[in-house]
Amino acid sequence: MLKVIRLLQPIFLFLLLPAPSFVYGADDPRIALNPSMVKEANCITPAITPTQTPATLSKPLTSRTLLVDEQSLNIIYGKQISPPNPNPPISKWFAGWPSVATYPIYACIDLGNYYTITALAIFDSNGEGSGTESVNSVEFWSGKDNSSQPIKIGSHDQKGFNIWQKIPAFNITVARYVRVVIRQPDVVPTEIALFGKINRPPVITTDLSPISLQLLSSKNLMVTATDPDNDAVTLSLTKDEPKTGTAEFISFTNSGTTSATIDINPTVPSQMSPRKIFVTATDTKGLSTTQTIDLNVIKVDNTACAPNFNAGPDETANFKITRALGRGINFGAYLEAPREGDWSQGGLLNETHFRRAHEAGFCTIRLPVRFSNHLSNGYTIDANYTTKIDSNFLTRVDDAVSWARAYGMNVIIDLHHFRQLDAQKLDANEIAFKDINGRLLGIDPLLVNPQQADYDAKKDDYVLLDKIFMNMWDQIAKHYEGKYPNDPQVLFELINEPGKRFRQATVLNKLHLDTINIIRAAKAQPTNKRFIVIEPVNAKADDPIKYIEKVGLPADYSDIILSIHNYDPQDFTTSDGSAGSVVVATCCTAAQITNFRKRLDDTRARFTGIYTTGSFRNVPVFVGEFGSINLRDEKSRLNFTRLAKCEMEKRSLNWVYWNFALTKWGFYYPEKEASSTPSNTMYWNANLKTALFQSLATDCDPSEPPRP
Repeated sequence: MLKVIRLLQPIFLFLLLPAPSFVYGADDPRIALNPSMVKEANCITPAITPTQTPATLSKPLTSRTLLVDEQSLNIIYGKQISPPNPNPPISKWFAGWPSVATYPIYACIDLGNYYTITALAIFDSNGEGSGTESVNSVEFWSGKDNSSQPIKIGSHDQKGFNIWQKIPAFNITVARYVRVVIRQPDVVPTEIALFGKINRPPVITTDLSPISLQLLSSKNLMVTATDPDNDAVTLSLTKDEPKTGTAEFISFTNSGTTSATIDINPTVPSQMSPRKIFVTATDTKGLSTTQTIDLNVIKVDNTACAPNFNAGPDETANFKITRALGRGINFGAYLEAPREGDWSQGGLLNETHFRRAHEAGFCTIRLPVRFSNHLSNGYTIDANYTTKIDSNFLTRVDDAVSWARAYGMNVIIDLHHFRQLDAQKLDANEIAFKDINGRLLGIDPLLVNPQQADYDAKKDDYVLLDKIFMNMWDQIAKHYEGKYPNDPQVLFELINEPGKRFRQATVLNKLHLDTINIIRAAKAQPTNKRFIVIEPVNAKADDPIKYIEKVGLPADYSDIILSIHNYDPQDFTTSDGSAGSVVVATCCTAAQITNFRKRLDDTRARFTGIYTTGSFRNVPVFVGEFGSINLRDEKSRLNFTRLAKCEMEKRSLNWVYWNFALTKWGFYYPEKEASSTPSNTMYWNANLKTALFQSLATDCDPSEPPRP
């Protein structure tokens, strides 16, 4: 008998338990609701009937937000039995009885996204409904947008006190808005819940990015539409009309599918006006996305700054590309900073900067980049360390290179600032390379006048740092060989202004030669053209000639170009008076002019800059930096700019001005773009721009004729 009792006991206890409860929505996810989604306004039109405006109440209406303020509670539905719901919602949306409130009343919920609503749930704290679907009920209506015709998706009028009731949706539609209507207070909703699946509208993409406003005259643009929910998509395109008197240059193909091509007619003359293209993508649920493309087509002459390797003087290819560099501009302060924005008042490089450089007449962009501060595999170094440039940062460099090339300009990718490699003091936010014990690699950058013995004592450290440098160039060379194979207008400059550690010329020459071999090995084909720029030690020093004479060249230097920096007189151009530096406030005296010319002539005496058969120093030269700090008076800055520009061009030396946009150097002011007009381009320092582009024949000193 005892055994029987023990067998029956669990059964007896089971019969005392309530019927199993269920969590509704296991198959269809619960839509996340919160009080901020509840709107006081009628968000679906037309408004509910018969009342066209919110109910006129004799007392304030309890906040509609109480409908969704207890969403964290579990939904347990079914016939109410004892014990009661263990964790019921409490706060309720209640306007009052008909004696004090006018019905119907409503609330509107903006879901923020589109959903297919398949079911609803309500916790009714009154439960006095008639049991039939009548006017004495709560109703749920949905709308795709705030102007769509509402569709009734559910109603509730079942008796039930303090229980959750499931309401299957009887119209399955895609909706963003849900309106809750209470016809009479027989049903008092304490909390509601919605179930369904999110429906996302199609996504439109174009290959305009990163060239957002500019197109090559012969380029065709692809527009595609995809649906995140894998629904079928239809794509349609329309366009505004061309201005009177201008030719049509836009046409579409493949419209009506998931992709379309915008064809740009390259034969149309230059009077192309800015245009708008309207793109709409619609999926099978009726969700659509629209996008307007502002198209400002600039007809770029791709030959204006390009080298012609099949014509011109009988000279090697490196001379032809150097000739094509023309007048250039440095885009310093952006990607050369430890972090983009650090040195540009938070500003980032964008397509407009390159468009402005093109409009001004520059043929070359020198792009200083601090790759060494953007590595994705850390800065703790051992013999097995592998250098890996951060892909996001490399994408930013890609953007800049693509913008330059899209405008037909040459671009020099310049590895600018690897402070630790050159035993220099680190900049703020620059990351230091250390060994596994946390020791800084290399000599103390604050060491005054280091000797060769100091570097020799850290020889193993510099082997690692040199390896990092060469590994970066290996990645850069392979990356751009993939993106711009055999494009001679994408050039590499190995290291900016090598100094300090490299004053022993053999150290720099070895690093140059090893890196040149790495870049050459990265070419997909040996005949692909990739030109390499090198600088002598301390390229902007007052007396650099002794270093220029020690520049080492590979046996084959047909792809090598030499760059010098000319900031003579430095006490005028660069000195800011810090650390006791001498400042000369004006320019240009006879002595300053003589010294400037001598610097150029001394350089040309070592590297002729003109092709001469059989000459060992048969390497082309250009001036990679010159400029003056804006702490000087405007007249003196203009005098220096005219002097430098004229003397360089007389000697057939192409140049790259420092700098495009930077507080102390630049002559382009990006912050003034918004206030500029076509007739008043406030973003330029107009006088400085004029000095750079003055005529050699008419504006330069005729007493100093051009030199061969």
